[in-house]
Amino acid sequence: MISGFRLNKLLMTKKDAAPASIDLKPGLNVITGPSDTGKSFIAECINFVLGSSKELREISQGAGYSQAFLEIETFDGRIYTLERSKIGGDIKLYNVPQNDITAYIPSRILAEKHSPGNPNCLSVFLLTLCQLEGKRLLLNVRNETRETSFRDMVRLLLIEEDQIIKKESPIWSSGQRTERTMESSLFRTLITGVDFSGLIANKKPVVIKAEREGKLGLLSDMILKHETFLATNSIDSQSLEGQISHIDEEINQKTKLLSVSQSLLIEKEKERNQAWNEVRKLESRLIVVIGLLKRFDLLEKQYKSDMSRLEATIEASHLIINIPEQENCPLCGSSSRLDHEHMVLDNAEIAAITDASLVEKKKIERLLSELFQTVKELEIEKQQLDEAILSRRSIFKNVIDNIKDILEPNVTLEAGELNKLINQRTIWEKSKSLLEQLKELKEQKKYLESNVRQKKNTSVDVSKAVDIDEIKQFCLMYKEVLTDWNYPEISTVTFSEKLQDFVISGKNRGSQGKGYRAITHAAFTVALLKFCREKTLPYSGFIALDSPLVTYRKPDVPTGEAISEDMKVAFYNNLATIDSTMQVVVFENEEPPTGIIDNINYIHFTKSPDVGRYGFFPLS
Repeated sequence: MISGFRLNKLLMTKKDAAPASIDLKPGLNVITGPSDTGKSFIAECINFVLGSSKELREISQGAGYSQAFLEIETFDGRIYTLERSKIGGDIKLYNVPQNDITAYIPSRILAEKHSPGNPNCLSVFLLTLCQLEGKRLLLNVRNETRETSFRDMVRLLLIEEDQIIKKESPIWSSGQRTERTMESSLFRTLITGVDFSGLIANKKPVVIKAEREGKLGLLSDMILKHETFLATNSIDSQSLEGQISHIDEEINQKTKLLSVSQSLLIEKEKERNQAWNEVRKLESRLIVVIGLLKRFDLLEKQYKSDMSRLEATIEASHLIINIPEQENCPLCGSSSRLDHEHMVLDNAEIAAITDASLVEKKKIERLLSELFQTVKELEIEKQQLDEAILSRRSIFKNVIDNIKDILEPNVTLEAGELNKLINQRTIWEKSKSLLEQLKELKEQKKYLESNVRQKKNTSVDVSKAVDIDEIKQFCLMYKEVLTDWNYPEISTVTFSEKLQDFVISGKNRGSQGKGYRAITHAAFTVALLKFCREKTLPYSGFIALDSPLVTYRKPDVPTGEAISEDMKVAFYNNLATIDSTMQVVVFENEEPPTGIIDNINYIHFTKSPDVGRYGFFPLS
């Protein structure tokens, strides 16, 4: 997979105003125009969103623009957008193109400052895209190292106008003497793909002595601790292996016994649950039967009450019909019982009542007979239920007693015995490991006590850290770029280890005039990008050059500083042919040759309100 990323879009927003934006493409991008149209500001803004701690300078056209967005794209098609406030601070990351950002698109915060191994910081995120995350750089002669920060990389990618003409080596991109070792090691890492993570930092003798004494003290403490543990547990080192083998057999037997006891316990628990469920089912039926018996008792009383009423009616009717006519009325004593107020029914009607009462009586007698039979059956069922419940409860109690008194104690006992065996085996196994450690600790202590003399500190000469073949290959790439740009009288390009810079046709690169320093710095930057791409080495996919042809066509240019017309044409023609895995952004005052404009992404600022695009920021 191709490492790095390219720039797709830079955009700044202002409330109630049109945004300021430029779209960038793979290959060559050229942005030209007069001064004060925002060209250099674009480079500064890209640097700012990529984590620069330097505040964006205030320019009149940019007043009120508060948020900067930078859309980037990896070479496998992943698109991200970085957002940063103009006043600085942390950066917001979106996993979508800038045009797709809405209030509902999720984002995460990336810290501005580099934090090694922290995926939530901008530097680690960008270095991961460049496949450089975790690479360590050499800091000084004591072989101290630190992880690469993306800010180390930026100075090789974004070459500002004042930086491109400096006399110092382009490798020493910061201009700080204290950073030179680190920057040289970064160059070495980039062209070899190998970092300095294998170095061991040298220590001062006093530190080494203190560490040695500390190690001896720690070893003595650990030896004493191990010996105390072995003595406390009466460990016999000679028979330890046999003891472990024997206890493994005991553990295996106990495990089988415990498994059998646990199976028996589980079966009994199932039996207990089954007995309890049967008791509950029988008791539920018993409650129903008792309820029915109570209701049937009330029904029996009702039937008997009705029988008494019917029998009284039949007897009264019989008496009334059979009283002689000459006798007085038994109720009022009247001599003529057929003609007074008590006699409302005749004998036929009384006989009908008697017959109806007899029929009803027989019906109730039949119902009573059926009720007696049902009650008898229910009482038998109740007795059977009482006996069954008593039996099931007895079974339930027996199972409970068996579980409580036999099975559970057996399982607890066997589990306890197994745990004791396992604990004992753990002690013996630990003792076996401690005996091995004890032997090693004593050997280490003996070694430290006997090796009092310390080795002399060694340091890496970073100027010689690059293999001759690798630096030669890079010099060939550097020469190829200069040749393609029609650099005058180019014969050789070599590397000065002392200056950490390049010697071009026998002349130190930094000793030439500003114009040639600018074009050779630009060539170094392009050569490094091409070299890493050809060798499939980790790197970024873009570079930006501010004013690489800065002296072109300027009047009164001192001797040795002028860039020729044909060099300018060759510069643009060559960069116009780079493939899509590389992106070059050039900021210049002068227009490129008309013959290549259709083949590149060309943006021209006119600084005229009436012609073309005024500048980076739209006119109010």
